[in-house]
Amino acid sequence: MTLKPEDKVLVKNLCAWPLYFKRLEGHGDVKIAENGKTRLSVEEVQAQVDTGNKFFIGEDGRGSNARLYIDSKELRVALEFERDATTVVKPEEEEDAPPLNQKIVTEDAVKKILALKTQAAFEKRVKEEIVTVAEKAKLLEVAKKTKLNDHSKLLFIEEYTELKIN
Repeated sequence: MTLKPEDKVLVKNLCAWPLYFKRLEGHGDVKIAENGKTRLSVEEVQAQVDTGNKFFIGEDGRGSNARLYIDSKELRVALEFERDATTVVKPEEEEDAPPLNQKIVTEDAVKKILALKTQAAFEKRVKEEIVTVAEKAKLLEVAKKTKLNDHSKLLFIEEYTELKIN
């Protein structure tokens, strides 16, 4: 299936707070509730990416650590946030090739990090994967929600995120 500009795709807010941005294709603003989702046209998503909206393009311009997740593999591949399994990449092009999967931090990803057995492995993964303020808040939120009962991990989370667990 080939996406058309007027097709709608689901966009998920990965943050623990609402996100707002100006609509580029049409009038008005877009509001996506905390941990919520909305449907946007392919044309709108493409325009947001083309103008460098960090909510979509993340920290590296290729969707890593983005605050919004585009729930369409086809569009993520078209935007070069990912590549599909059939894409052949020459070894000399590997460094510039899109990853197989977009690097985002979801609640499930945080739960996997929290479940790591050793403190060293836990701290290493947190430092590698939890980069933005939004991701740090997600880490704290999931630790609270899952009632994490590991004093060392909780202390590290507070220190790393600079946020307090109440």
